[in-house]
Amino acid sequence: MKETKRVQIIRQVSDVNLLDVLRYLVSYWKWFVLSVLICAGYMYYRSAQQPYTYMSEVTVIIQDPSQRTSIDFDFINPRQRGRANIENERLILRSQRIIENALKKIDAQVSYKYKKEFRMIELYKASPIRVSFVDSLELYDSFFVSYKDENQVSVSYNEEEHIFLLGDTISIGKNRLIIEPNPNYTSPWIARQIQVSRVPVPALAVAYQGSLSIGQPEGRATILSLSITEASKQKATDLLGALVEAYNEEVNTLRTQISVNTTEFINNRLISLEEELESMENNREELLIENQFINPASLAESYMNRTQTNQNGRIELEAQERLIAYMQSYLKDASKTNEFLPLNIGIMSPALDESIGQFNQIKQERDLWMQATGASQDNPIVERYNQSMHVARAAVARALKDAAAAISIKLKEMRYQDNQAYAELVTLPPKERQWLDAERQYKMKEALYTQLLSKREENLFAQTITNNNAYILDLGVGTSAPISPVPSRSILLGIVLGLFIPAAYAILKLLTDTKIHSRRDVVDQVSLPFLGEIPLNTTKKGGEGIGVSEQGTDLTSEAFRILRSNMDFMGQNGVMPKRIVLTSFGAEAGKSYISYNLAKSLVFAGKSVVLIDIDIRKRTLTRKLNFEHNMGLTSYLSGMDVSIDELIQQDPNCEMLSIIPAGTIAPNPTELLLSKRLDSLIDELGRRYDYVIMDNVPFGVVADASIVNRAADLTLFIIRAERMDRRMLPELERLYQEQVLTNMAIILNGVNHNSSSYGYGYSYGYGYYGYGYGYGHLGKKSLRKRFVERMKMFFVS
Repeated sequence: MKETKRVQIIRQVSDVNLLDVLRYLVSYWKWFVLSVLICAGYMYYRSAQQPYTYMSEVTVIIQDPSQRTSIDFDFINPRQRGRANIENERLILRSQRIIENALKKIDAQVSYKYKKEFRMIELYKASPIRVSFVDSLELYDSFFVSYKDENQVSVSYNEEEHIFLLGDTISIGKNRLIIEPNPNYTSPWIARQIQVSRVPVPALAVAYQGSLSIGQPEGRATILSLSITEASKQKATDLLGALVEAYNEEVNTLRTQISVNTTEFINNRLISLEEELESMENNREELLIENQFINPASLAESYMNRTQTNQNGRIELEAQERLIAYMQSYLKDASKTNEFLPLNIGIMSPALDESIGQFNQIKQERDLWMQATGASQDNPIVERYNQSMHVARAAVARALKDAAAAISIKLKEMRYQDNQAYAELVTLPPKERQWLDAERQYKMKEALYTQLLSKREENLFAQTITNNNAYILDLGVGTSAPISPVPSRSILLGIVLGLFIPAAYAILKLLTDTKIHSRRDVVDQVSLPFLGEIPLNTTKKGGEGIGVSEQGTDLTSEAFRILRSNMDFMGQNGVMPKRIVLTSFGAEAGKSYISYNLAKSLVFAGKSVVLIDIDIRKRTLTRKLNFEHNMGLTSYLSGMDVSIDELIQQDPNCEMLSIIPAGTIAPNPTELLLSKRLDSLIDELGRRYDYVIMDNVPFGVVADASIVNRAADLTLFIIRAERMDRRMLPELERLYQEQVLTNMAIILNGVNHNSSSYGYGYSYGYGYYGYGYGYGHLGKKSLRKRFVERMKMFFVS
């Protein structure tokens, strides 16, 4: 059973034809046209409302100073040294602080616009007025300024209009501002309002962070390409230039901090040395006064001549030793852990300078990253930077220790040589030896003092020099035409949207539709014989349905001709069906319509036919043929003294058709239909007529349908297209398989060949494509109709 269902599903899926789907969608062509016109028109209108957007681009080269290294937390890798960290520079350029400074430089937080046709146009520097806000508030606000005369402007704010003098400080809401004229403030601006808008700089910077694009044209090149979109080409170009300028200022500020820290360190050491030199100067004076030495140095001239070379070297090394001690003391100060280390203070150690430069580079990158992202000390990336700073600081300490050890070894050697020479001075008086020691210490500190003064001057000079980190190569690159809106693209999008909406609706309607529309919906689901499909019964002006005609070539007449022909194949055991019962699952399936037109079609074929209205509850056929007041079936079944001849009436529209109306409404219709008088009536009519057609009640609603079915040779089960649910077909199959009704067959009624329902309904028309099987004269058709018919034949063939 499961295999059978699977095969059936595969068969149904394989029957889906793309041409049928396209034809189904084409049937909604009016909705497609309307939807495309509306959507395309709306998108064009939206495009006409959108402000122009321009793109500007600037190309900058990033300097690669010798003290800068690529700090990707592996700064100790020699291969990485000497290369600028481009990713950090991108982050700095995109930081909110840098963008805010750039916006302030060009006063971008104030915009000037006017309405041209449907869209707002950005004026920027072309504005005839300039508004300067004298407050420091960060507010969203907007007002309109229009020309009044050469000295006055009209300001509209909150639907209130005020007149102000140009150049005066005025108050509008919470704003205090000055409106000044630009050189192009002239009378042509009369009656044209300029919208002045103010946006808080922080909020505007956040918006520009999203629109700023930073690319790297070449893989490892230190060149960046900055682009931004704006409502004014000139404004976008100025903003990019200001962005590079703000970036350079920020980087130079951070570099200056290193020089400031170095100068501060040197100044502190100079103050200490000044005090020591002053103390030594006083000590020398006391020795001169106490010993009355006019020139003590002459007493040891021979000693000084021998030790002069070593003395100069010792003074220099001892000065270096003191500087190292100062630097070690600075390094151990906990309050200066996160400050820049002094650089180039006179310690002759390349390794130390490199370690200090690496530490300062890491600290600079960490500070810039924190400023750009607003990160806290708890951020994982900040913690990694802090770890790198700790490692770099330890490297500085090791370099200082190594430098101190090297100097200590050299000093030890020199002191040994001095001690040998100094041993010759033992014969000198103690006071002379004391003078020589004081003189040597004084010269050493004097040399150190002079060296620090020189380094301080070098750092002060370095602070006055501005060395930009980024240089502009190309500015304002990009097309001068707006990049958006693009009307053609908007219209194309509207067309696509206009096609999609009705298509989606049609497909959704198709997927959720459970009604029966065509023959395929029935034959794919049930095994009952399918005798034919009847076209939708259109109604004439007076309300009378179009039926069959004797020589008609229309769809309806051809359909009933095929139906009567197919009925001949429903015979059993070689006996043709004569007693035909029509029923359905519900009311309004078209039983009365089909039974009446089938009877007429049989009459036109030369058969004798009697049509009985067995639906004695609703009497639909009786009412439509105006036999309500005639004697009918209920009179005969109730036992009244009525002959069969008295029951039979002639159809006023077709005199050869005999009709037995339902008669008056009886209180016991089921009992009447159970009587044997019905059997005798049907038997007698069967002997008199070729066909006995019975218009029965719906099956399953009342018991009448099953009761009457005992007299049937053929049961025609009517299915109404567009109304019956496909989920009822399994029940119909069950009735057939269990033989609940005699010799069942299906007729599909109300098929609309011009409808938008998906299926193969078009493939089973009768005379629909311009051929009538030779019945009658078709008449001359217009060129348009012939073309339409040929196209239909092409698509269904």
